[in-house]
Amino acid sequence: SAVGMNSAIMPQLVTTLSKEVAQFLKVGPHQVTERYALSEGFPKPIRLPSVADVRGVPRWRAMEVVQWSEKHREGSPTSRGGRPRQAA
Repeated sequence: SAVGMNSAIMPQLVTTLSKEVAQFLKVGPHQVTERYALSEGFPKPIRLPSVADVRGVPRWRAMEVVQWSEKHREGSPTSRGGRPRQAA
């Protein structure tokens, strides 16, 4: 059970819903599920079984989402950067 687990691994067990991921990334929940979750390298979701929804609601480990976002920080070795915006 989680009660007896070492507290050092607890952050790995924390899962978050798409609306919480969206709040962290400062985007809408739909963008999380329809864009980022489908992109290469985004953490795989955890889908707990549910009676109402056979596949379950997608959840992600918070630490994995943070690590993914850090890889996309401007100037990081794995960041592709964005394309320059056109002047209006």
